[in-house]
Amino acid sequence: MEEAAEAAFETARMEAQKVPGHLATWVKNVEWADLPNQVKDRIKDHIKEHPKMTACRIVLIIAAFAPGLIVSPALGLLGFSSVGPVAGSVSAGYQSANGATAGFSLLQSVPMAGYGAAAVNGVVTGASAGAVGAVQWLKRKGGDGDMRDERTGDGAQAELLFEQPAETVLKAKL
Repeated sequence: MEEAAEAAFETARMEAQKVPGHLATWVKNVEWADLPNQVKDRIKDHIKEHPKMTACRIVLIIAAFAPGLIVSPALGLLGFSSVGPVAGSVSAGYQSANGATAGFSLLQSVPMAGYGAAAVNGVVTGASAGAVGAVQWLKRKGGDGDMRDERTGDGAQAELLFEQPAETVLKAKL
């Protein structure tokens, strides 16, 4: 097995000689044995340099792949429970003021394991996937340290996106 891996790496290295430009040079000079450590170090450095962006990405990825981990606690904080609205909560106040509207019933059915769970989880999954795309788009439009235009040096720190009102960021980016 180890011989097959070495043969595959040697074949890849020989094929890389045919690739034009800097990519071939990079592939030739990669220290394959140390590559996992290099990747790990780059990830650690990125997290240290961009902690807020990393946290945002982690939350959005969790929401996209496991929306129940976000939806259930959020609805619980609003007062939606498996036996109905919690007395004195936001949900109870809304219900007493507006009645059981369609949106309220949909949200209340989530902790009761009803029809709303799939709908609300689907909306959260779609919204978080869209937010990941929006963050990446804003990052590429404004950039963060490693996404700057090398010729002009243009690009705003993506970390600053979290320190400004959303409308200010969007106006500046569009």
